[in-house]
Amino acid sequence: MPTLRPQRLSGLVVIPTVELSGNIYRVSLAIDVGSSRIGAPAPEVVSREDLIADLRNPTEGSLEPIASPDPGPLPVRALRVVQARGEFTFAQGVNPATELVVTVRGDRKSFPMAQTLAPTSCLGREPQEGDAFPAPAWPYGGNVILRSLQKLRPLLKPRCCVRRFEAPLNSSTDATAKSESFEMEADFVSRARRCRCNCCEYRQFVRGSFTDAAGGPVRFDMPSGALDPSRYCEDGAIDEFGPGKHGYYGHRDTSSAGDAYTGAGAASGCTYRANEKPSCPPTDGVHLEFLGLIVDRCRGTVAAKRKWSVDL
Repeated sequence: MPTLRPQRLSGLVVIPTVELSGNIYRVSLAIDVGSSRIGAPAPEVVSREDLIADLRNPTEGSLEPIASPDPGPLPVRALRVVQARGEFTFAQGVNPATELVVTVRGDRKSFPMAQTLAPTSCLGREPQEGDAFPAPAWPYGGNVILRSLQKLRPLLKPRCCVRRFEAPLNSSTDATAKSESFEMEADFVSRARRCRCNCCEYRQFVRGSFTDAAGGPVRFDMPSGALDPSRYCEDGAIDEFGPGKHGYYGHRDTSSAGDAYTGAGAASGCTYRANEKPSCPPTDGVHLEFLGLIVDRCRGTVAAKRKWSVDL
């Protein structure tokens, strides 16, 4: 199912996915309407009446629409980003579709079928503390000696020194609203030449699935593609900071409210605080498995690791 290159319409990132199944085109429109982090502005509400999808080819013009979302607000689901979704179907024409034209609140743009999103990579395997990061697909199987040699690092390099790392923290579940909020906190040590706070960065990965009221899978778009039930992919928002500039937890160059490094003087950047609130519609379900890492950027290793899950 190819995902077309995202664009902003009425200030919102729109991520279309188009699939030809039999003689029917299925168009799934993800619209990032806000952030799930505490302190962020309330997510916007996008209704069916705000949205028009038109699948076209130059010979036949618009393909025949079959089905579209129900009237009213589109259903939303959330990880780092709050994402609304509208599903459309169209009859296959004589010629293949070449563009999808989407209108959101009067802002109309063309999404050429030939221009697709380049997905980011996911973890090849789950890393352990002390492993190289990014974790390569280990080529030597269970060879303990070679695996141990891979972990050796020059001792003179500065490193990340973790004083405290807690994730998840202060978890709170709202069963009625089908949401669960949690926090991630870390404190780092700065000590002469040996320990540097700026060597430390948080990374968050997630795998799992959203399901509808009938138990069928529901797509959730991330920079790596659809949320995967088996692979850990970085929990992020597509084009959050501009075209090709995805938003992720813990990246120091995009530190922002609800995902920020703080501290003053010699301890500048030595504290990390973040939060997230996964959610789904009350009639739906979600199973998520999170992997939180403190990464030593100076030595290219995993300094600390935590795992947790969310079931709603």
